[in-house]
Amino acid sequence: MKIAVKSRGLQCIAVQIQIFKFESQDTEVTFGLGPASSVSWGKPPMKLGPTWHQTSCHYLTIASSNSHPFLTSNPVLVSDPTSLNPSRRSKSTTSKKKSEPGPRTESRVATMVADALVYHPLVTHYLRFVATTIGRDKVLRTIQYFARFYAWYLYRTNNPSSSIQPWTVIKTQFGLTRKILRVGKFVEHLRLGSELYNSAVKSGNGDKVSQYLQILRQIGYAGYLLCDSLTVLDAMGAKKDPRAKSLQATAYRFWFSGLTASAIAGIYNTYKLRQRSLAVDEKDAEAKVDKITIARQRQVVNIQLVSDLCDLTVPSTALGYASFDDGIIGLAGTTSSLLGAWAAWEKTA
Repeated sequence: MKIAVKSRGLQCIAVQIQIFKFESQDTEVTFGLGPASSVSWGKPPMKLGPTWHQTSCHYLTIASSNSHPFLTSNPVLVSDPTSLNPSRRSKSTTSKKKSEPGPRTESRVATMVADALVYHPLVTHYLRFVATTIGRDKVLRTIQYFARFYAWYLYRTNNPSSSIQPWTVIKTQFGLTRKILRVGKFVEHLRLGSELYNSAVKSGNGDKVSQYLQILRQIGYAGYLLCDSLTVLDAMGAKKDPRAKSLQATAYRFWFSGLTASAIAGIYNTYKLRQRSLAVDEKDAEAKVDKITIARQRQVVNIQLVSDLCDLTVPSTALGYASFDDGIIGLAGTTSSLLGAWAAWEKTA
């Protein structure tokens, strides 16, 4: 909204108005000031009407006689108070340069910055991410396996034991923390396996090979988590169990079986998606959409396949099927943990 103030013997002055909570569209209003009218600057009133929002700007007060019914004595908020009086412009500019912001202005700026940080969408997304069990587990797992790799690296580069010991402690303690957080999680995988089995038996749709491989994957994960939960008290040192080693070995066998089934399913699904992609006719508009969907599915399958192959280094080494050192296991575990953390981050977006 612009107000053009006209008076005899004075030049026409245009004032840019800042309006808050103004419901109608912007319009151009012209006030004709007579000899009895006057324009004066004043401080903001103590109480403002519902149309105005109090800020640090100045207010313009227009007083008039009864012969000018179009004028109002209510204050009007303007953005540049020095635009009405050019003679005061230089003084106001000089005073602004010399003056320093007061404590009230600094507190307002600090409050605005704090609000911008606290209510940022990234902070909201982070809170949703850490509220999930899988999100916290993937973060802890990344730190655990990176500590395992870095402890190996320090050892291979002939660093003193005082430098290696903190990373070894981080690896051990974070592994124990994750083991405690996994207690009871086997029920989730048992339920998922049961749902997959029911859907595979009752419905005639879907690829049976992929469905049964996913069922074996869930059974393997459930067996691993169940046997792993039985060794928690021994790992904590609360109660020594002579069967702890055999239970842990059984847990690794279940984990190895689940990862193998998942990796085979990934390779099989990659082949099937590739065949579907080759059969798509690119000239058809709908077929192009299908090809984009197939590409996204292949990306998800490939990420899961890479994660499974990286995780296979842990149980295969523990069972003696392979002989990977802590450096390879640490890097592989860090890679799969980062992929899992990214997938969990995307799900909470």
